[in-house]
Amino acid sequence: MKVGLFYFPAIGSGDPLAYERRNIGNDPEQYAYLLEDLRLQTQLAEEHGFHGVYFAEHHFDTEGFELCHNPLLFGAWVAKHTERIKVGQLGLVLPAWNPLRLAEDFAVLSYIFPERFELGFARGFQTREVAPLAAAHQIEGALSDMSEADQRNRRLFLEHYEILMKALREKLFHYAGEFNTVPPKGLAWTNPATRNFGGGVDSSGTLTDIGTIPPLEGAMPQRWQAFSFSPETMEWAAREGMNLAMFEVKPESQRRYQQVFMEEANRHGRNLRFGEGISYTRGLLCLEDGDRARSIDKAACDKVWGEWFSGTGFTNAFALPEDDLPLPYTYEMLAERGFNFVGTPDDVTRCLEKLVKNTNLEYFNLHIQTGAVPRDVLLESIDLFARKVLPRFDFEPLKA
Repeated sequence: MKVGLFYFPAIGSGDPLAYERRNIGNDPEQYAYLLEDLRLQTQLAEEHGFHGVYFAEHHFDTEGFELCHNPLLFGAWVAKHTERIKVGQLGLVLPAWNPLRLAEDFAVLSYIFPERFELGFARGFQTREVAPLAAAHQIEGALSDMSEADQRNRRLFLEHYEILMKALREKLFHYAGEFNTVPPKGLAWTNPATRNFGGGVDSSGTLTDIGTIPPLEGAMPQRWQAFSFSPETMEWAAREGMNLAMFEVKPESQRRYQQVFMEEANRHGRNLRFGEGISYTRGLLCLEDGDRARSIDKAACDKVWGEWFSGTGFTNAFALPEDDLPLPYTYEMLAERGFNFVGTPDDVTRCLEKLVKNTNLEYFNLHIQTGAVPRDVLLESIDLFARKVLPRFDFEPLKA
């Protein structure tokens, strides 16, 4: 089992009451504090042999709960302060990106931090975040409800992925889709240097193809599909050779989704065992004093999950058929449904044993609740988990 850190990076300097300040997400001092949190925690994780650190992409969060507008830049920040831990995204919201710019940015990072960066993708489910950045294509958030808006988001996601892969894999390329034509039709380019030393121009001086710098040595990094609840997306990720990051807490759904992923992957020549290529994310607060851990985590969860995530999503992961919706996001619900691994090392061990037994997962990511939990507590929790919980499992440390 490979272990990593996962973040919806939140500010708050360790105090849940900080969010009572209106627009705390615009506070530069709080943002700087968050970056230092990430540096210290990633360095500690690397010392313990963790595999990677992963960031979700979110935008325009003046409330302070999710402040990672560019996971590539956050990844560069922690990569700068570490030596070998992998850096990835769960995920890059492809409908909100220009895929050509994304290909160029990723390629540059592959040279600055060789063999460190992975690539993860998401469709983006919060309309306030997706729509302003994808306004040219009239795209909203993905609600996985099969509505026209949801399907339009999916089509743009797939189109941007195809363009990104072409840009990373091919020296010169073109693309024509529902939303994008690369390069634009009829674009005149009569530069003699292109005719003499480059390519992608026809005899009339019209641009037919473009190219970007390839990643270092042309290597394709490990790719991830982030937190999907759609079997269609899971099957697509399996065919594309991706790994699958899961939030799902219901044991029967875990096994059903994993079976869908494994069978589709194996139909396309991957030969995966059950659980291979699968990651699960769970909240963690591991302290020697279990009551202290539960008290701190309750204060954080009731504020962050109760007041933020209850209005933005994850119902698919947590809701049971008998639940009345909307589902209340409380510390008690998260613990009862098996998302929060909170308490002593023995408490956390029992939680992880159940997850491992049901899923045979290859990757396990700790959701670290920055902002609402004090810095020293988070560092203590990560360290205690690494020293007293992981030795009880088949932990695979990242090689130096």
